Amino acid sequence: MAPRRESLPGVTAAGAIAIAFASFEIFGCFMMILVMYIGPALTAGQPEANLPPPVRSIMIVVYLFFLALAVGQFIVGINVLRRRNWARITIILWGALMAILCAVILVVTLFVFNLPVPENAQTRNVGPILVLVKTFTAVFYGIPIGVGVWWMILFTRPRVVAAFQNSATAHAEPLALDASGFPASASAPSPLARVPASAARKHSIPIPIAVVAAFDAYGAFSMILALFLPLPLQAPLFLFGMRLEGFPQKLFLATAGVLYTIFIVGIFKLKRWGLDSLLILKSLILAGGIVSLFSPHFMEAMDEMVTRFMPKNATFPAGTFPFGHSFMEALFAFSYIFGIGLMILALIYRGRFLKAAAEPRL
Repeated sequence: MAPRRESLPGVTAAGAIAIAFASFEIFGCFMMILVMYIGPALTAGQPEANLPPPVRSIMIVVYLFFLALAVGQFIVGINVLRRRNWARITIILWGALMAILCAVILVVTLFVFNLPVPENAQTRNVGPILVLVKTFTAVFYGIPIGVGVWWMILFTRPRVVAAFQNSATAHAEPLALDASGFPASASAPSPLARVPASAARKHSIPIPIAVVAAFDAYGAFSMILALFLPLPLQAPLFLFGMRLEGFPQKLFLATAGVLYTIFIVGIFKLKRWGLDSLLILKSLILAGGIVSLFSPHFMEAMDEMVTRFMPKNATFPAGTFPFGHSFMEALFAFSYIFGIGLMILALIYRGRFLKAAAEPRL
């Protein structure tokens, strides 16, 4: 008879919320893909309202990627309810990524909404609308932040960890048989009974290292995806003050994306070279970006990009960015600080990672 599992209402609630979040994401991604497909037919008489075909194709690929992630999250939620230990580790990683990303988006969005708005006829009564938008934004992103922090605390509690590990052992342990082929008595274990594989110690990647690797996996996906953007739609790329365009830009993105992918796979396989190589590559890219931020040509290139992409809006002068150079500089500086923070986190937990990587596999 299987042992009775300990009742953990918090784990049950967390699994149900994970399934609800994943279901919402699946529905949202499916609707966005549908809109991308049928949008041109709905706006046949307004071609200016449609995205260029290459951009639309890229957006469909992006939402297919997010759809696949959402399906994976749905599976994780189900297996949290089934007390699978790999699902416990995955939902901790999911909660950390969700909390960090939503916090960053929330800070940047509220900062943008607090910037002064040009005073004219179109913006005269925009104040109450901005208050409503800021309130909705705070709630919309605040809920995932709270849930992500709750998951990280809940699924690292010793009682919950023990419950998941005991459940995994119970599921993995084979039924012991006696010499006649019938189940052996509990008081007299059969010498033929095997030690369950899950009883052996399993070495796993430290959660903070996994969070850093997950962020970099998204970066690798973005770099590889950028290869398929037509050149007029690509943002300028600077490295140590040098502007890369055309084939050199695509070559750099392809090389960096492939290397990121290889190093991240190495990290999840507990290979020392994976983490150290990723840290070296990230250091070079961050250093190149920080140096480029002080280049006098950097903002000129950003202005060129804005001129191409900014819609003609009567509220703002045509071809200009509404928030100015200071906002762009602050945004890039924040991204570099965030990247440096992730590197510091990886360096702090590097010792634990190397210890896990050095231990023999059983």
